[in-house]
Amino acid sequence: MAGITIDIVDALKRLNLEAMDMDDMVALYSVAKRLRESYEEYKLQTPDFLTEAMALLDRDIKSRRRDYLMRQMKILEAKKQRLMSREEQKNQVDTQVDEIKKMLSE
Repeated sequence: MAGITIDIVDALKRLNLEAMDMDDMVALYSVAKRLRESYEEYKLQTPDFLTEAMALLDRDIKSRRRDYLMRQMKILEAKKQRLMSREEQKNQVDTQVDEIKKMLSE
C-alpha cells in the first residue's frame, strides 16, 4: 500500500496534465481531495504541492468539460440545422440579417 501512496503523492508533485485523460484527472483529484481531508483531520497544514495540484486539476477538468460540452452543442446545432425546413432556414437567415443591420445602424 505504501508504494501506491508514494506513487500518488509523486503524481501530484509532478503533475503532467497533458499526459492525462479526463478519467485520470478526476481519479487523481478525488484521491487528492481525500488526502487533503486527512491532513485536516490530523490538524496538519496541507502541503503546497497538494493545494496547487488540486487547483490545476480542478481548472483543467472544468476546461475540458466546457470544451466537450461546446463540441456537443455544435454537433447538436448542426443536426438541428439539417432537420430544419427550407422555410425555417430562410426565416433564421432573415432574423440574423435583421440583427446585423440593427447593429450596423447603432
